[in-house]
Amino acid sequence: MHMDDSFEERKRCVKLVPIFQGLDEEQTGQVAELIEMKTAEKGEFLYRAGESSGTLYIIHHGQVRMTRVGESGKEQLLKVVTTGEVIGEHQLFSVSVHESFAETVVPTHYCAIKHQDMIDLLSQYPSTAIALLAEMSKRLEDSERRSASLTTESAAERLANYLLEAEGQNGEYFELPLTKKDLAHT
Repeated sequence: MHMDDSFEERKRCVKLVPIFQGLDEEQTGQVAELIEMKTAEKGEFLYRAGESSGTLYIIHHGQVRMTRVGESGKEQLLKVVTTGEVIGEHQLFSVSVHESFAETVVPTHYCAIKHQDMIDLLSQYPSTAIALLAEMSKRLEDSERRSASLTTESAAERLANYLLEAEGQNGEYFELPLTKKDLAHT
């Protein structure tokens, strides 16, 4: 599968991400200069647990399943990331080791920005850094809510909440991005 690596295509990738939507055209272009466009087939890993981090991933088109393997060896679905969403923002400020797996669910086009390039950009544009922190705060809140629901809600309640949330984001009709097994663990 071929992905157009033009400057305009990279700018469109930047504009998908809420944290970058407040940038002016020049700033958007500067972020686009940092991007490397990539394609992954279904079942490929963007990264695996234990590998060094250091890249911000923007899903241009597709879906990526984020999982973690618990101490018992059981796989836990953390999130399904779709078009316009970002993976790896918590590695932007320090390079560490991934604790989760990021596997494509369908053929996926994504944009990658290296850690140091993004640090340099955020140093130049404090408003972008603030927007990124706000997005990270929302994700932390969502993660805390999901963790609490796993211990306090039944599978049926979690499923109902997921469907209501998905309907709010996608309208009355939408295609479920998860298998039944994964839905049961949301």
